Amino acid sequence: MEIQTLKYKFIEEIIKINNPDILLSLNNFLDKLKNKKNSKSAWMQFAGIWDNEEADEISEIIKDCEKVDIKEW
Repeated sequence: MEIQTLKYKFIEEIIKINNPDILLSLNNFLDKLKNKKNSKSAWMQFAGIWDNEEADEISEIIKDCEKVDIKEW
């Protein structure tokens, strides 16, 4: 389902709600989701961008960096 269609269906369902407590709860829930999304650390914004092969490659590079011998400096 396209995002616009999903939004319209969601709006239609919200319009049908007559209970102010439910509307307030939904509003609070959406606010929490927005705040949680905005509070992601910088590295979390990239989660899911790499496929497994790329993630394994990066992991190996990091492991190699962790094996630095202080005596070589």
